[in-house]
Amino acid sequence: MFTRSLSRVAAAVAALGVAGFTVGPAAAYIDGFPPPDLTPHFDRVAELHVRDIISLDRALVSQKKAYKEVRICVGLRSVEFRRVEVTFASGPKHERTRRLRVKRIMKPGECTHSIKLVDARGRPQRVESLDFHHVAYVKSGVQPIVGVFMR
Repeated sequence: MFTRSLSRVAAAVAALGVAGFTVGPAAAYIDGFPPPDLTPHFDRVAELHVRDIISLDRALVSQKKAYKEVRICVGLRSVEFRRVEVTFASGPKHERTRRLRVKRIMKPGECTHSIKLVDARGRPQRVESLDFHHVAYVKSGVQPIVGVFMR
């Protein structure tokens, strides 16, 4: 049933002439999210498909690599962020979690500015996870996507 409804949405979007729309088994997705000029030289480290109206989602970063900056992008629907926290893989326990400043409501296609992840000495840090406390105003239809990009 879900696939059938996505097929109808894809057909309607194709009839309107919107380019880059594809239907996959998990969710509707826009190719090129976010536009490449918004995230130059960034690695995509996580992607969340927001399914609940109010929730806490955790994005685990699998790469064992140190990063200097993070960008968070939103696609398909608006998302209101209540709090975004990053947990680092090393360091003193009281310094392992840091709250990030993120625009409260992000519209589809918007990305945050580059948020620095360096320690007090200016060295890049290895990120373990990001916690998103958010609200998505979705009752039905396409669900928002939150992308996490780091460099």
